[in-house]
Formats: sequence, C-alpha cells, structure tokens
Amino acid sequence: MTPAEYQKMINYLDKHQSYGQIPPNSPCPGNAEIEREWKMILLALEAIRCHALTVQVRTIRLSQANGSLES
Repeated sequence: MTPAEYQKMINYLDKHQSYGQIPPNSPCPGNAEIEREWKMILLALEAIRCHALTVQVRTIRLSQANGSLES
C-alpha cells in the first residue's frame, strides 16, 4: 500500500467516524491489501469499544459494591 493510499484510508475513516458511523466497506473496493487493512482497523475499533464497555461495567460494579459496603 502506498503512503497516498494509506492516507486516503485514514481520511475516509476520520470523515465517517466524525459522523458516528464507519462503513464496513473499504474506501478502495477491489484493492485486496486496502480491504485487508480496513478489516483490521474495524476489528481494532471493535476491540477498543469492547474494552471501554468492560471498563465501564467494572467501574459501575465497583461503585455499587462500595456503596453497599458503606450502607
């Protein structure tokens, strides 16, 4: 992948992320290397979301457990 193609992909991600929806399709359909990289980016974003959700749930559980100990 050339630096220009990589930058195009990052710009595509930034543009769509600012709208709150990242499309499952890569910015360059038919380019196997970019499509593979796009899938990895989507997988990484999903992992980050799952981790953030796990941290939020853990925080809530700990705050509730601490609250019940204080009562």
